[in-house]
Amino acid sequence: MGLVLLFVGILWSSGLVVAPSYAGQDYLDERYVRVIVIFRHDLAERLKMIDRAERRMERRLRSWGGYNSQASLHSRGRVGGLRRSISWAGMRLIPDVDRYSVVNMIAAVTRYEIARAFPRFRGYVRFVIDEMKIARHPVAYLRGTASYIRGSVEVVDYGGHTLGRFSGLTTRSGLSYTVDPTYDGPGLLFPEEDLAVRVGPTVALFVARMMERIWPHRADRFVGPVLYRDGRGRTARFN
Repeated sequence: MGLVLLFVGILWSSGLVVAPSYAGQDYLDERYVRVIVIFRHDLAERLKMIDRAERRMERRLRSWGGYNSQASLHSRGRVGGLRRSISWAGMRLIPDVDRYSVVNMIAAVTRYEIARAFPRFRGYVRFVIDEMKIARHPVAYLRGTASYIRGSVEVVDYGGHTLGRFSGLTTRSGLSYTVDPTYDGPGLLFPEEDLAVRVGPTVALFVARMMERIWPHRADRFVGPVLYRDGRGRTARFN
């Protein structure tokens, strides 16, 4: 069946400046920067199933603060209520939960990262995803011993100039952690458990590492994922 090509893109206004966040930004508007995502056929064939599972979990996270039953989450009292008030990455990047998908998440994270590091870039970012595993994802096909993505990227401006390409990258580590529920920094915030059960943080890490290789002189501006850890007496750490 070969490769399946999925297109999605974004416009962001010419007035963007490098800043920690962009209130009201539409990361699914495609007029200035187009993100192209190619999945190997065995993964592409399962995208609809994966997207359904991801949207279901995203709705639970936004409504309940987690993925267990509603009754179980309510029983956690303050923790459940606190989590429902947190500005998670999915909502920040894709406010409309009906538009939440793996492709849209890859595209939105890419645009968010580029907007911080190179806000006036106009062109194409082309990913090829060779393999994706999420340790305990609800879709059995994605499960593996660890969460990672392996693939390649190519970036071309609208003038047809190739700015860079990189292949064979596998992302497995390099995650930030926080215990601050009011975190509003530049990092994309996910619940800690998402690393094992959701696509989001692994996508965010993969995109950040790829962008660092295309624009190494701006590497310090690519922020990647931040995992929120519940509980007192634990300190933030960097892996």
